[in-house]
Order: sequence, then structure tokens, then C-alpha cells
Amino acid sequence: QNTERALVVSEWLPMRQVRGVVLAGLLVLLARGHPAAAAVDDDAARRSFTVVDASTGAALFNLGGDEEAPLVAAAADAPRNRTPTPRGRRRPRHAWSFLSEHDFENASLDVLDVGYPSAIAAYYVTVLEARVNYTLRGRFPQGPGVYQCDVIAYTLVGTLDPTVAPLFDQDRRDVALTVRVPAFSEARFVLQRFYADPDRWPRPAKEAYLFDVIDDATGEPLPLLGPDARLTLSHVIEDPAALVVAKLAPLSLAVRPTQFAVADRTTGTFPDKSHGYAYADPGPRAQRAVIRGTFRVNASFPYMDFIVGNQDTTRLDDARPFYAFDDVVPVANSTDAAFDYVVTVASADFEGELPDRGTLLRWDPADNAHPVIILRFIAYNFDVVDYSLPRTPAETKRLLGDMYPVIDYYACCDDHGHEVLLGR
Repeated sequence: QNTERALVVSEWLPMRQVRGVVLAGLLVLLARGHPAAAAVDDDAARRSFTVVDASTGAALFNLGGDEEAPLVAAAADAPRNRTPTPRGRRRPRHAWSFLSEHDFENASLDVLDVGYPSAIAAYYVTVLEARVNYTLRGRFPQGPGVYQCDVIAYTLVGTLDPTVAPLFDQDRRDVALTVRVPAFSEARFVLQRFYADPDRWPRPAKEAYLFDVIDDATGEPLPLLGPDARLTLSHVIEDPAALVVAKLAPLSLAVRPTQFAVADRTTGTFPDKSHGYAYADPGPRAQRAVIRGTFRVNASFPYMDFIVGNQDTTRLDDARPFYAFDDVVPVANSTDAAFDYVVTVASADFEGELPDRGTLLRWDPADNAHPVIILRFIAYNFDVVDYSLPRTPAETKRLLGDMYPVIDYYACCDDHGHEVLLGR
């Protein structure tokens, strides 16, 4: 649990597959306890990315070759046989070594703010070493303030691992559950998400429900990393992780403001089969966006939030969960807990009038030249979270029905000091 890490990552990175493998390699090394550094050799003859042990200078992880060559990724002590044995193996020393969490009430408390995190979710990460069989076993919490929990495995480049069935808490809270992760030729990582009100479910309450991660070769669970060490490692990896994930995430750069549309994005947000993401790009001129919509809280749609992200870093400027929206109006004669809302998203340099009522989110153009507004929703209607095809705003509206929000965009100001409506 040495907390002193020497970690240097070049701002130049090769192709997107390499970036994802490099990130996973860094996670593996840090989870093992290596003080790690990364160096780039970029010349006309050879391009490579090498991770070295900062204390010894020994190469631990290397990626090289031109962009058309097959990817090669190996730790220096990676096992050569596919049959894991408990002796002589260097495994990740702990389970749940990293935490990503956004604090929508105090962004200075954010931890590992990458990949457009939710307004409230806590994401705990365990690195799964290659060629090792694992079993994850545990229970999901239940009670007021718990909106959804899941356990999802991902590949090195942040896409869903097709060999491991995702585990959701729908109708299975507080029931003993098991996920089997078969041995694979590359390292992977698994996320356990908690969409829970942080006021009702602080970190210790959630961490009591972290699954055991069992190495099948020994039958023993990996030791749980302590909260202080977990926060230290999470802060250490944040800048290189943000660099890698941002390079993986698509960049919209819309010329005109856009309405919400579900995109075929499978990287950058660490999606799963119960999450939907609809993106809206304010474009270069908009300084204020007014979002109007309806949300129906029910078993099929237990959660939604709005986040304002930075497309260059995938970090958040602001976020708000649905239950913290201001001045909502209940929908009359509704059969579920439905309400209408107004959310204003404004640039920090906007000089026009802002509403006295409703929810206000901000972005800072000094640090965020390419903002994106993301509607995130948890949906057990799997047609809504199908990433196989991009959706137009009209197609997204058909999927979401009366829960599709519309946006009016404004710039400030014309020669008479009035706002200019850019689009709706």
C-alpha cells in the first residue's frame, strides 16, 4: 500500500486500442503495487509506449509497432500457461482498488472524474488479471435512496466484455448472487456501480456491499483495499486515465446546437445494457440552454440525471440527479411518480438574465471549449439502450415518448441587448 507513486504519461499516445491497453496496464501495475512510469519513444523508425518500474528502471509493459501491426501487450511477469497455479504468480493484491465518484454538491470532492460519471453513482473498480478464473459473490443493497446497482465486466478498451453476463439488481436486491469470470488472454476490469443517494448511502454503507472477488485457483477472496489507499490510487491514476478515456471518446464538435440523440457510442462512457445516454451539443455559439421535459419514475425507468461534460477530457463541469431538481411540477392524474421540470444550462460568461426558478447547471468556457449535455437514464426497456445504431433526435424521441426533453438554445446578445434564439 505504498502511496508514493512516480507516474508520468506522455501527452502523445498512439491509436485508440493502444490507449485502452495502456490504461489497463497502468491499472494492473498500480493494483499490484508497482511504482510505475511511462515513456514514449517516437521516431521515424519506431513508435512505442513503455511502462517501466520507476524504482528499478526495468521495463514492465511495452506496446510498439506501427498502427497496422498486431497489438502486443504483456507485463514482464505475465504467466505463459493458461492453467493458473497459486505458486509463483503475481496477482493484483487487492479487490476494488479504485473509485470514481462525482459529488454534485461539491465538485472539489470528485474522485477519478473521467468517463462522464453520473451525478451520484459510485464506481468501484477491480483489475482482473489475464489467464485467471474469478468468481464474484455478494449482495446488492436495498432500501430508500437506492436506484440501481450492477456488476459489469469490461475489456481493455472500455467496451462491454461479451464473455461475462452483466448482473443487475432488478428484482434481486439483498439476494446472494454470483458472477463467474472465465480466464481470458488479456487483463480486464470489473465495475460495481451504486446509484444511491449519497446522503442516505455514504461510502462506508456502500462499501459494505462490495462483492467478494475470489481467485478460483486458491478459493480465497482478494483482500479489500482500504478506503484511504483506494482514494490515493484513484487520485494517482486520474490524470492519465482522463487522457486515455478522452482519446477513446467520440468528439462531436457540432457547428449548430443539437437536440438530444442516443448515439452509437460504446467507448468513453463505460456503458452497460441498462444505461441510456442521449447527447446534446450546444455548439460554438450557444451560451444558455433551457431544457424542458417530463420524467416518470417507475420500475422500468428508476433513475435519470443531467450532466454537463467536457468533450476534451470527459470530466464533469456540473450535474444533477432527478430527485434534486428544483421547482418540479407533479403531473396531474399520473399513474406513476411523474413530474415536469425545467433545467437551465449556462456558460459561466453568460451575461443575460438567468431564471429565478428551476435547476441551474453551469460550464466554464475557460476550461471547457467543447461542452456536451448528457441525459443519462437507467432503463430496463432494452430497446432504449441499444448502441448498435446511432439514433437521430426524432428516433430518440420515439424511443422515449413523452419523456423526451427539448432544448431551446440562446446566445447573448444582439445590438439591443436581447438574447438571440439559436435553435430548438
